[in-house]
Amino acid sequence: MGKTFKITANILPANPTHPGIILQDEMKERQLTQKQLSDLLGVSQPLLSEIINQKRRISIEMALKLESALETPAETWLNLQKRYDYVTTYQRNQKLLEKLQLSQQRKKSLLEALA
Repeated sequence: MGKTFKITANILPANPTHPGIILQDEMKERQLTQKQLSDLLGVSQPLLSEIINQKRRISIEMALKLESALETPAETWLNLQKRYDYVTTYQRNQKLLEKLQLSQQRKKSLLEALA
């Protein structure tokens, strides 16, 4: 028989990648300036700059515009943003989540003791 492996669902990157970094890489690959892409998207250059500099999220509307301009599925941009948001929120709240998990374990132990 072959080896079995346990898959852990909670492996999170220490430094999640903001989708603005991916967008910046995409712009470099396509040799697009911020001005050119902002014109293609129909948005202001400062707004695009804020996304690239990780100061603004990629909204659904922006994802649709990126899909149209870059032919990259909007869902891809939204999934990147969702993953980034999840990891950063998890990291900010990790201590609270650990306390809640301990509380759940204590509650389970208490219920088992009473059974």
